[in-house]
Amino acid sequence: MRGPELGPETSMEGDVLDTLEALGYKGPLLEEQALSKAAEGGLSSPEFSELCIWLGSQIKSLCNLEESITSAGRDDLESFQLEISGFLKEMACPYSVLVSGDIKERLTKKDDCLKLLLFLSTELQALQILQKKKHKNSQLDKNSEICQEVQAVCDALGVPKSDTSDIPLLLSQVESKVKDILSRVQKNHVGKPLLKVDLSSEQAEKLERINDALSCEYECRRRMLMKRLDVTVQSFGWSDRAKVRLLSHWCPVGGSDNCLLVYSFYLLGNLFSIFSYLTSSFFSFFF
Repeated sequence: MRGPELGPETSMEGDVLDTLEALGYKGPLLEEQALSKAAEGGLSSPEFSELCIWLGSQIKSLCNLEESITSAGRDDLESFQLEISGFLKEMACPYSVLVSGDIKERLTKKDDCLKLLLFLSTELQALQILQKKKHKNSQLDKNSEICQEVQAVCDALGVPKSDTSDIPLLLSQVESKVKDILSRVQKNHVGKPLLKVDLSSEQAEKLERINDALSCEYECRRRMLMKRLDVTVQSFGWSDRAKVRLLSHWCPVGGSDNCLLVYSFYLLGNLFSIFSYLTSSFFSFFF
């Protein structure tokens, strides 16, 4: 389709053709000779103008631009040049020959026309890549951890189940549900926040360390309370009557001769629990 790369113009034409093919362009300028001829004709070439309009419409559909390249200005070349110039300026085109100087002198050279096509086609290609990444990130798999967390929030709030896995949509449903719940409660139901200022990174780090220290303290207290409960329950078996019943449990009629040894280990376990409780109480009191 394309001949050998003999010079810089041919190289630029090759880049334009490669990009147009990647974009899915199906027009008449996929041949190198046709593209070269259209670039030489510039805006007076219908094929070149149609390609500019196609690239501009594709770009405008992917990003919010005020300017556009329309077919209305093709009959008036000066108006068409103004449309292209405004479109390029809004896109911050780096080629000064395309956005500055006499408007009538722009796009009169083949090299400048190829630069225009190369800029528009590569910008469109970049926008398509970003659009695909954005779409991929928004359409998360339902089995992903993030989607499961959001779905758990929806279940807790009673949000109706949805087949969509679009995280922003689910979060908007959560927001609507929370606003609906808050509208039906008293105004003073939710108190004012204790902290009304934004924390700096240093303050947030200190707050996190305080939280870790308190969490460790609460964990120690929880373990101590559980051990205290365990010892209290075991103390019910220390009476003589309970010992007889426990001994009959460990040494049934016709049982093994080692039942007393087993019961001794059971008592040692109780003593160890008492020792652990006293040790935990000692350290929690002094430290």
